[in-house]
Amino acid sequence: MSSLGMDVTIVEETHDVAALAVQGPTSYSVLCAAGINGLDKLKLFGILHTELNGFKVMVSRTGYTGDLGYELWTEPVNGLDLWDVIFSVKDSGLYDVRAIGLAALEMVRIEAGFIMPGDDFNTAETAIRAGHDRSPFEIGLGWVINFDKPHFTGKKALQEEKGRSIKRRLVKLLVEGNKPPVDSFLYDKKKGQRVGTIKSQIWSPILKANLTLADIEYHKGKPPAEIWAEIYYQKELEWQVTWARCRISKDPFWSHPRRSVTPPERF
Repeated sequence: MSSLGMDVTIVEETHDVAALAVQGPTSYSVLCAAGINGLDKLKLFGILHTELNGFKVMVSRTGYTGDLGYELWTEPVNGLDLWDVIFSVKDSGLYDVRAIGLAALEMVRIEAGFIMPGDDFNTAETAIRAGHDRSPFEIGLGWVINFDKPHFTGKKALQEEKGRSIKRRLVKLLVEGNKPPVDSFLYDKKKGQRVGTIKSQIWSPILKANLTLADIEYHKGKPPAEIWAEIYYQKELEWQVTWARCRISKDPFWSHPRRSVTPPERF
């Protein structure tokens, strides 16, 4: 429907692109040492098309962390060469470059407050029951909607929703204590009415705190005044239960100013 009057073709290119994320305080320095030029003028969310070792690479100043970082995109046939070029910087002794897994990525993305479809909320394609999908307003992405566009699918429904008090929201939630609140239920006051569920959680070694993303019911556009998590955990092979007070954070749990400084500091 959004393509009425236009010649539009949708092409699935997921497997036609190889990606490598280079993140962290020295990411700018590492990429410069690898031979990528032009990064000094690349701003946050900017894109640079360049060549590296004879093959084309697209560099975006993006990433799934709250720190300085870049993502490199190329054809799959160049994937191993791209990897080797980046890690040659480590072999030269200039900088330490390490590969991280999904557990580490989960940690840094929650610290930055970045959401994950399928983990933190159901998409319209995956939700089976009515009311189990989420709108952009309910997951904190209302700011990306451009109502000045003449037409797009769902525009009328979103305009109506914007005029109403929000009923639920995906929030960044700090949980007191050190017990992991995995998939914990949330309540309005201790042992009160259930008002939500924790969707993703990590223990942050930087902040020394339980950080979570949680789906919470709102009443008349406002969250519960007092939120508690019911946490089940194992101790000496037996299940225990405890309660922990929670606090909504409006800002990312952790984000460094160097993420957006242009040009970045060279190490």
